[in-house]
Amino acid sequence: MITARNIRRRIGGLEDISLEVPAGACTAIIGPNGAGKSTLLDLLAGRSRADSGAVEFGGQPIADWAPLDLARRRAFLPQSLEVAFPIRVMDLVMLGRSPYHGRVSAQEDRAAAETALRLTDAWHLRDRAYQRISGGERQRVQLARVIAQIWRPGSQDGEPRMLLLDEPTASLDPGHRLAVMRLLRDLAIAGIGVVLALHDLNDAARFADQVVLLHQGRILSEGGPADAMQAEVLTSAYGAEAEVIRAGDAAPVIVFR
Repeated sequence: MITARNIRRRIGGLEDISLEVPAGACTAIIGPNGAGKSTLLDLLAGRSRADSGAVEFGGQPIADWAPLDLARRRAFLPQSLEVAFPIRVMDLVMLGRSPYHGRVSAQEDRAAAETALRLTDAWHLRDRAYQRISGGERQRVQLARVIAQIWRPGSQDGEPRMLLLDEPTASLDPGHRLAVMRLLRDLAIAGIGVVLALHDLNDAARFADQVVLLHQGRILSEGGPADAMQAEVLTSAYGAEAEVIRAGDAAPVIVFR
């Protein structure tokens, strides 16, 4: 669905990155601070351009997509997003429906926003002022906004869609963090491609279909969690001794010592 071939970007320090991000799967990008995770997400989302190499979305160069056509198929949530004006939570989530103005009914836009708020456990916040809710609540509301951006009725599920998320669980308490990761996993199962940068390696091991480990702007390992997150390679990337604990068919648990 998204393909990167030999991309390089001096600002951000990426060197010779090639990978394929499929639809209907959850891909976790991990790595230490400064490894290039946010830069790579920006490039995959088409928000910035590589100095060399190519990024394709749906089989064509991402730069060739008309902005509104791309926005209806791909949504991006940055690591932090300031809202400089007073706005109600429901109105903020409805901003995610901007690419559909004049194309679908107001009822369909409203239904998408309502669905997204319920999925992110933020429905009870719908009439609150965005500036007056907590940081974790804001993060869930912003996630609802990007889900609403690519939401379709069940009869229109054939169109491929992608969510790209930069640290979407960073401000969440443990219960909501797990709920969001389960939600993203369910969206992937439903056919939406999910790409997210994560610091929590155990969430990557438990919920991702494939893991891309970046180190100093290059891919150090990639594949399924068990293959990409070997103790030796994690130790090399993070500069601390890693131990991978496996119990039967359960997801591996990573511990640093």
